[in-house]
Amino acid sequence: PRSTLFPYTTLFRSEIKALGRSFRRLLIIHPTVAALFSSKPAEISQNGARVVEVVLGVLRRAGFPPQEAALIESECERFILGLVVLEMGGGPQLCPFKPGTPHSHKAAAELALLPANEFPNLLESLPYFDECHDADWAFEFALDLIVGGIEHQLESVLSQLESS
Repeated sequence: PRSTLFPYTTLFRSEIKALGRSFRRLLIIHPTVAALFSSKPAEISQNGARVVEVVLGVLRRAGFPPQEAALIESECERFILGLVVLEMGGGPQLCPFKPGTPHSHKAAAELALLPANEFPNLLESLPYFDECHDADWAFEFALDLIVGGIEHQLESVLSQLESS
């Protein structure tokens, strides 16, 4: 069974989420760090390397081979960086169709003109965009989505190991 092969797998979810939250907090507190990531992605400090080492360690202990751990670390880093850049105003609003946001009346009027037969899902879902929460809630929701994807990958890796 997986639990005897890799007893650590039950802990990695909370550790990955904690690391993700810490990275987001760093980027929000020090916005120039986000700019550095964007302008000089190949450069890494010794402190930055330590963080990558910790993340890779969490993933390796969970059961990922080095190649997949490296890819997951890199994509999680990009994912969080992108979310924070958007959150800090460098991109679309959290909920672009949310009533009361800038341009929401114009967006609602334009969307009302869309043909229902071509956009049934958008028009049906439109009232729910106003249920968007704050940036912290949105980050946690997105973090759950990505960690769920990582867990799916881990299941695949562990299944392959068990069958060999």
